[in-house]
Amino acid sequence: MDINSAQIQHQDHREGSSPPNLGANGSMFKSLSRIRAALRRARANKKTIRALNSLPPEVQKDIGWPLPAPTDEIRLPF
Repeated sequence: MDINSAQIQHQDHREGSSPPNLGANGSMFKSLSRIRAALRRARANKKTIRALNSLPPEVQKDIGWPLPAPTDEIRLPF
């Protein structure tokens, strides 16, 4: 492969719609992305619960907080 054909392939990749095949690394990155998203959701949930718990008891009663927690509730979604 000479330099010109390498440049053409590189340009084709930039202009093309499909990303390069990442193989096993691609699935690893997808898994890490899912874990990161799950942690982000768990963090947001925890922040919301903290905010609701910090409300005055009268307001908590008005909005029906706290809800009874199920006995088999887990803290993280994985």
